[in-house]
Amino acid sequence: MTPDAAAVVSHARRVHHPVWLLGGPGAGAYELSRALHEDGDPRGFVSVRQTVPGPAELEERLRTILSDDPGIDRVTLYVERIERQSTAVQERLLRWSTEGAFRTGRPVSIRLFAQSDEGSRGAELLPALRHRLSALTIPLPSLNARRAEIPAIAETLAAQLCEELALVEPPIDEAALERLGERDWPGNLDELAAVIARALIASEGQRISTFDVSRASRRAPVLSSVAEPSRPQAATSAPKATENGRQSRELELIIAELAHELKNPMVTIKTFSENLEQLLNDPGLRDKFVGLTRDAIDRMDGFLEELLSFSRYAEPKLQNLSLGQVVKRALDGQDGRIRERIKTNALPTKLVVRVDEDQLTFALKSLIRGLSREIPADAPMSVELSPSGELTFNGGGGGGMQQKLHGTLDQASNGSVPWSLDLMMAEALIRRNGGASRIVREKDQLQVRVSFPSPERGLDGR
Repeated sequence: MTPDAAAVVSHARRVHHPVWLLGGPGAGAYELSRALHEDGDPRGFVSVRQTVPGPAELEERLRTILSDDPGIDRVTLYVERIERQSTAVQERLLRWSTEGAFRTGRPVSIRLFAQSDEGSRGAELLPALRHRLSALTIPLPSLNARRAEIPAIAETLAAQLCEELALVEPPIDEAALERLGERDWPGNLDELAAVIARALIASEGQRISTFDVSRASRRAPVLSSVAEPSRPQAATSAPKATENGRQSRELELIIAELAHELKNPMVTIKTFSENLEQLLNDPGLRDKFVGLTRDAIDRMDGFLEELLSFSRYAEPKLQNLSLGQVVKRALDGQDGRIRERIKTNALPTKLVVRVDEDQLTFALKSLIRGLSREIPADAPMSVELSPSGELTFNGGGGGGMQQKLHGTLDQASNGSVPWSLDLMMAEALIRRNGGASRIVREKDQLQVRVSFPSPERGLDGR
């Protein structure tokens, strides 16, 4: 845990009060809740790791555990992604956490451990429940925010897994640990544990010199890199060999991005299948891997749906649209965690552009999503629309987005260095609709600026 989390945990061990764990999938909320529960009475732990239809499902789970052990008078209830539960379920959780419950004429104290995704502010929670949870809030940052600690965390996980799996703990080369620190971990601790478990089982007690993981490398965006706003220039033709080389490099980068997006979750699924027999005999470990596998499948499914949608776009069906309204639709279509971090100006609706509505909305959604991934979880991103019709995206705080944009200016004078598939797709559709995007140095900050043709100019600029 981080020092901030450890400080709150020390209070949570002494005070019988609901706990709010803020961290993404696999960040350790379940394990920490279980540990805090077992620090007291090890009986009476109920886990709710999916959205339940209604309060009746909660009642049934509580009834089952109390029937199995009639001597229980305290129950710990762990609820994952509590903000996604229905209002009726939230109301029941609030009542139980304040008043307890009665079963067979006896009172039962219920302590609530609620997990919410990293960056959540609880906007979808009942106000009374949000206020009650906020008294004990434990931050669980993502692994990507703690890269320097990943080797040490990996060694600790390896020791724990060897004990759980009854394996001899093999030594792990420093190079292998460093490689783990270079990779993105969308599944956080659960994904890291799955990769380590696979390596431990495969090593059969021998030294681990490499992990079967792909190196996750973020790349700079396909955006024009300029120090000042660019002016229209006459098109020039590149030599055929240069053009062929550029296209070959772009194809290589696209293939690498596809491999990265699909291989990471496939490692999780493969680990689950290879250890299915052992997992069936360990309910706690099985539940962990089931949740992680489900997240991996959802991630691949969502990613492939995005690619299919992009592949269906053909020639733009041009129409006059309010740019401000299209930007708003793109923002509304974002994940809640991204949407709540974005600040906008008034987004005037009178600015009209001539583009394909579906393609432009898709492009802006992809652009916002791609840029937001390079910003620290607690940093905002601004989207501004100028009176001249130019969109400006700025990631505040000098975080990863700024570093990536600086890297683009340093590495490519022509701005043709791809970054991620989100931004590749965004750039392709922006260009297809006659727009342009570029990186601009504004004082000490770098911004991404996007412009589109007006109805008066048309696509050819006349």
